[in-house]
Amino acid sequence: MSSGKRKKRRVTDGEKVLECDVCGYKTSKTAHLRDHKRTHTGEKPFTCDQCEYRAANSSGLKKHARTHTGEKPYMCDQCDYRAIQRAHLREHERTHTGERPYACDECDYRMRHAGERPHACHLCQFRTCEASHLREHARTHTGERPYVCGECDYRAAIMSSLKKHLRTHTGGKVYSCHQCDFTSKWSSNFVKHKRTHTGVKRYSCNRCEFTTASRDELKSHKATHTGERRFVCDQCDYKTNHSNTLKTHKRKHTGERPYACRWCDYKASQSIQLRVHVKTHTGESPLKCDQCDYTTWYLSNLRSHQRRHSGERPYACDQCDYRGSALSYLQQHRMRHTGERPYICHWCDYAAKCSGQLRQHTRTHTGEKPYACLHCHYRSTQLSNLKAHVRAHQNHKPHQPST
Repeated sequence: MSSGKRKKRRVTDGEKVLECDVCGYKTSKTAHLRDHKRTHTGEKPFTCDQCEYRAANSSGLKKHARTHTGEKPYMCDQCDYRAIQRAHLREHERTHTGERPYACDECDYRMRHAGERPHACHLCQFRTCEASHLREHARTHTGERPYVCGECDYRAAIMSSLKKHLRTHTGGKVYSCHQCDFTSKWSSNFVKHKRTHTGVKRYSCNRCEFTTASRDELKSHKATHTGERRFVCDQCDYKTNHSNTLKTHKRKHTGERPYACRWCDYKASQSIQLRVHVKTHTGESPLKCDQCDYTTWYLSNLRSHQRRHSGERPYACDQCDYRGSALSYLQQHRMRHTGERPYICHWCDYAAKCSGQLRQHTRTHTGEKPYACLHCHYRSTQLSNLKAHVRAHQNHKPHQPST
């Protein structure tokens, strides 16, 4: 029997006889060996017809194609979660079962995901368990943004960012709460919202009694204990706990306004600014407090305001008895203990505890008076002065507060 026939017989018997001559990888499938060898050569013969993505095998291209089509064939049988890949669904299912298959060999700690991170960035200390995550990370160094919006000049480093951006043009809201009028474009926001009805607050601080339904909110809260601000602007002294907040801040320096209105020439540096602007076209009304005349376009502002009525103060200082109704109030309060004044004036030695104080101070240099009376020519640098002035009109009393 020829060697060719022997190989064919062994392959059909399932024996792993095909071996990679570079690393010793073995398989019974010639196609598998061919795909494997491309991990050494870097060859990517499968090309996406909608973007510049290339894959080493056809299955990789099929998975990628779903990022364009939106197809998520793998469904959770316990909730509405859907996934592009079966592996993602398996990880998600562990949030229901509580299974933690990966155990530490030195203590009792167990986790849902494997801790191994074999893919390392050669420019910094970043490591990850996924090669695709490393490719995305590398773009933070190269500045590459291969995903392009077809309606404006916006470009993104990852497909998910482009998808979120496209919703600022379409205005689509696909996730609707059956218990209230809440709608959202993002499933993650929708999941967080549902916890406001159940009252479940899964995330708790290990240094105080703070609990929350949001992992991101817990991270922000923990920073109030440590004072840590990891992300630093390379053009000024601004620091923040969040990379996305730093990106938004940098647009003040670059003038970038990536979010464009589809109905007019308006452009914004933040997606929330565009969403509020779009409501001027759609005629949508602002959010209203059910106990007073307060209105706002922002749900977070409304929640903070409603705590004034309820008396709830969930944010506690770890150095005194102070409690705040909003995280920003606690952050400002903590500066009384630390003496920190991170917001610095570019024209003089003035330093402020919060950005709002700095903005008001800056107007003493620029002469800007953004708050205008609708009844006369009065203008002011501060909203509180304008409100006092308007009350003078309503009471028919002459009043001219200092500007």
